[in-house]
Amino acid sequence: MKNALSQIDATGVKTYRALASTIGKKIAGISSVIDDALATNPVLTKLSDLAASGKNYVSDALDQLKTFYEKTNDVPGQSQVDAWLQKGNGDGLSAQDINDIAKVHDQDLSGFNINGETASGLAKQAAENTRAGVKSIVRGIMNNPVFEEADSQLSDLLRTKKISERC
Repeated sequence: MKNALSQIDATGVKTYRALASTIGKKIAGISSVIDDALATNPVLTKLSDLAASGKNYVSDALDQLKTFYEKTNDVPGQSQVDAWLQKGNGDGLSAQDINDIAKVHDQDLSGFNINGETASGLAKQAAENTRAGVKSIVRGIMNNPVFEEADSQLSDLLRTKKISERC
């Protein structure tokens, strides 16, 4: 949280809502830096080649999203997953694609019921482990200090924003 707060100008911020808004603006700027860094990596990797330590977190994330979208009748979501699967099994996924999968996974699988499960029955810890695994794959593919620093800053900001939104 300290790292995130040191990245923003909190002058005039008096409420948690204002803090979340200020952090949101900073997140947009850093996301742009990350997207620019991701765009510099032309490498495409097939889904079958993305296993890390014997575990393919990208395939798992796509399976979890597909199950969630089917159970919630989200046709556009299903179509996006199908497009990523087709691309991943064809020419391969770019670092940007894999990062997008991590973002969508985090955004769409972040609503948990009182039992700590999504609408599809996925446990909160399983969702977080999968998202973290996908992000580690992106970091490994990128091997870019600008990306790594921006990604670290973004993670700090997102965590702090979530905390400020709960207050």
